[in-house]
Amino acid sequence: MAVPAQRKAGVTKAYDPEMGLKGFVRENGGEDFEEELRELEKFSELGRSYMKNLRGEVMRLGLICDREVYKSLGGALEKLDAAALEGMKAALEARAAEKLPLHTQLPGMADITRFDGGEYLI
Repeated sequence: MAVPAQRKAGVTKAYDPEMGLKGFVRENGGEDFEEELRELEKFSELGRSYMKNLRGEVMRLGLICDREVYKSLGGALEKLDAAALEGMKAALEARAAEKLPLHTQLPGMADITRFDGGEYLI
């Protein structure tokens, strides 16, 4: 004879949200996941560093483009994800390139020249 399923039947573990993932892994027999947790923490730190640098670069480009843009970026950048920041960076880089184009110091560098070696004949 089959036994019907009962509500709340089975094994449950108590999880205290205040102790976080680290506490859960360390306290509740999660020693098998210590290595994976360390790797995730390392990648998390890399991600935080990348986002900090990306926000700084967007702020720098905003200052190059326009002081008003720079002023408006302040708190807004903290709310944006990486894809939005990269898009903003690309747009600001294009605007900065228009505003401050690169100029060569040598005349004629933009011209197409031909080299046939005749200049070096003795």
